[in-house]
Amino acid sequence: MISKLISLLIAAVYITIAVLRGDPDDPFTRMVIFGIMFGLPCIWFPDTLGSIVGLVRLQLIDQETPACIMRFFGWLILIFLPLLMFAI
Repeated sequence: MISKLISLLIAAVYITIAVLRGDPDDPFTRMVIFGIMFGLPCIWFPDTLGSIVGLVRLQLIDQETPACIMRFFGWLILIFLPLLMFAI
């Protein structure tokens, strides 16, 4: 539960910074949107997303992904992609 609150707080900070920058075509704004759209679900619903198996983009996924790995990559996406774009 604490990871959901922290991730929501980080997302709110990123959204605030993106809005204050004022340019919707800014690469930072796009990375914030990407980070929130793909990072938060991996953090909030790792069991559900990790249990997806079958044909995905013409590749067969035949094993479930552990929830800890989904959560880890969710944090990587949420934290490091927008920070990388902010540094550039």
